Amino acid sequence: MKKAYDWISSFDPVTAPSDEKPAGSGHVIYIGLQGSAEAAQVGTRSYKDYVEQFQTVIQPSFFPYSWGLIYVLANGTVQKGYDEFFLNLESYSLLSLYAERPFWAFVRSQAYVRSTGGSTPAPTVAQMRFAAFSALAYGAQGIVYDRYRQDADTSSTKFSLAPIDREGNKTVTWNYVKEVNTDIKALNSIFFETEAVMVRHTGKTQYAGTSMLQGAIGPISQLVSQDSGVLVSHLNTKGTNYIVIVNHDIDKSQLVILDFSDFWKIYRISVVQGKMVKSLLTTTHTYYNVPAGGYLIFTWE
Repeated sequence: MKKAYDWISSFDPVTAPSDEKPAGSGHVIYIGLQGSAEAAQVGTRSYKDYVEQFQTVIQPSFFPYSWGLIYVLANGTVQKGYDEFFLNLESYSLLSLYAERPFWAFVRSQAYVRSTGGSTPAPTVAQMRFAAFSALAYGAQGIVYDRYRQDADTSSTKFSLAPIDREGNKTVTWNYVKEVNTDIKALNSIFFETEAVMVRHTGKTQYAGTSMLQGAIGPISQLVSQDSGVLVSHLNTKGTNYIVIVNHDIDKSQLVILDFSDFWKIYRISVVQGKMVKSLLTTTHTYYNVPAGGYLIFTWE
């Protein structure tokens, strides 16, 4: 990978001009990391070690993060990879801040079936929203829909229901992408060039690499969720603070109870007809029924 990166850079440098070299085109070079420590063949070392080595050796333009959340075994058992999903987001978010390199996150948007019987079902809009907004809450600066156009079948894998089929037609998944993207576009001023100050989780299960919320975060003095729990992120975007809450549950809604400090003016931010709306809260004790894979956003002053 390092040799390939350097070879491409020699023809199309990204760097600023100097006395010895002209200015580069500014084009970023995309080199994808393997999705897991096992795939990356790093032995007993952690995936975090692998990502750190990738930064040290290659110093990429950005980190692309890819992980499919849902996989169905041949016997019908559904696997939900929350542990690896959040562990990897923790690694990328931390290294992105340390190395001052943005990371982009992949949202699985195509179904497939393996000849061995295993499969990834067509994603629901809740699953796609959960994957995208979880990554954004960790500070991701790009979202990639994988695959956007349906792959050709192979002898081992049959693909279906990508946003665009092989003939260039839109599928129902395309509508899901549009729905998620409409929200992201409206909220761009929150997520673009943001930094994750603190990310915590609630619920019955503590996922690998994550920290559980203990006490207050930002202006929230207490947060109570159901067993599925939520992701709670404090973001700072060019001096403005935000709290982003994402429902862990991709199948059903979840009741979340919030108590805010009365020291601050609290505003809820939502998207209405493709536009960001900011509303002042009139009470410090609030209840929200957060949809499957859905989110809440607040700011304060």
